[in-house]
Amino acid sequence: MYYESYLESTILLHLEHIGTVVELLEQPFILSDEIRSHIPDFVVKHSNNSIVIANVKPQVFVEKSDNVADFALAELAAKSLGWTHQVFSELNPQYVDNLQWLLGYRNPPYRLEHFEAAINTCLKIPMSLLQLLKQLGQPFLVRPVVFHLLWHRRLFTKLNQRFSNDMIIWKSQGEL
Repeated sequence: MYYESYLESTILLHLEHIGTVVELLEQPFILSDEIRSHIPDFVVKHSNNSIVIANVKPQVFVEKSDNVADFALAELAAKSLGWTHQVFSELNPQYVDNLQWLLGYRNPPYRLEHFEAAINTCLKIPMSLLQLLKQLGQPFLVRPVVFHLLWHRRLFTKLNQRFSNDMIIWKSQGEL
């Protein structure tokens, strides 16, 4: 995947984590009218078949007149195609740190199925990571499974808060 800035890389990380992106094209085309031309950063197709023209800009530049005009051009193009337009800016830094940590657990860890079943049995109610590890034992084997399941959104925690043994883990997205 090609990106031009750290901000774009964090947005791509976020989009990968939410798990609904089925296709993504970087700098997909040139939009132009009589006055200007603009190349959006991405076009994103989601699993529900919605398509988004995405621009990524630091928040301090979002209201800059040239960018406002570029975004208007992208919005017009998106509407004409039945798509939407979205501007992404900085994400919560703790959220980004946590996603970068979880990214290391993207691949299946040792005995995933066995430990996932045990974790799901223990998590009848939300509990701290430490409580979960104490109930299951073998923390050196269970912890990677928990982080893998968090990355793949099969377990949940507050991603805007610093990870610790006290972080609460739960099974259903809307549970807390």
